[in-house]
Amino acid sequence: MKGKYILQFLVLTFINLGFAAPVAKKTAEERIVLHTDAGDIVLALYPDVAPKHVEQLLRLAKLRAFDGIHFYRVHTGFLAQLSTVEDRLTPLTEEQRRAIKKIPAEFSTISHQYGQLTMARQDNDVDSAETSFSIMLGSAPHLDGKYTIFGFVEDGFESVNEFLKVPQGVNHDPVVRLTVNQAEVIKGRPLLIAKARPIVVPPNLNPATDNSKKLSVALAVGLLLIILNSILTFFFSAKFSRQKLKSLVLINVLIAGFLILLVALPSVKSTPILSALTMLGILAMFRLMTQFEMPDQK
Repeated sequence: MKGKYILQFLVLTFINLGFAAPVAKKTAEERIVLHTDAGDIVLALYPDVAPKHVEQLLRLAKLRAFDGIHFYRVHTGFLAQLSTVEDRLTPLTEEQRRAIKKIPAEFSTISHQYGQLTMARQDNDVDSAETSFSIMLGSAPHLDGKYTIFGFVEDGFESVNEFLKVPQGVNHDPVVRLTVNQAEVIKGRPLLIAKARPIVVPPNLNPATDNSKKLSVALAVGLLLIILNSILTFFFSAKFSRQKLKSLVLINVLIAGFLILLVALPSVKSTPILSALTMLGILAMFRLMTQFEMPDQK
């Protein structure tokens, strides 16, 4: 009997950690397929868990109200949230507007785990859900009993992963629009979906590219200073005292150390050994700087 209880404990632990498949619930015959810039995402729905949510989402998808919306928030390890239909590329038709109703909360025992679909709402009103929803990218038990889960991603998570590769702003907003070109309702699980593909980010919108340019400029300026200082030391060494020559050499060492630090900084942050070596290098440079104050020994 002990072995049975241990097995049950392990299964529940895996589910709570988000390593297991979504909780087995009856799924609707109809699926919503999001045709996005990164590929297709297949959404399976729970009509027995959240019937009013499923009904409205299917109705709006059939009216093509979701065509042109976008993932405006992609928070790694938390969720990827779709905009409201009011923020789509083209204005809503009158028929589409009339189909949008506020949906009362339909809470369940299903936890907010990786792959689940959860409905957005206004912070101060649990019965205010309309059109915006999110794909969970991790475990968030603090949302349980506060937001309605109505389905899960059945296929196409590779496409969602492509969203995570797009650079983001300070509020987890992608630097390019992650558009849902069409939300299609189909019966049954699709036999073939568009494979995941990378999203092209223009260099001028990519912070990584911008940082790379800044680093290149800093390296170029630093190397130029080292070269100019070396030329100065070479041609005027006969006119400089020993202390001044030591100072010029020290300046080159400090500039070179600064450039090495700039290049190695990303690795230094994630590698303890490099962090320790960097600290020792900084202390060594401070020790060298004291040479400015040491008089020539005769």
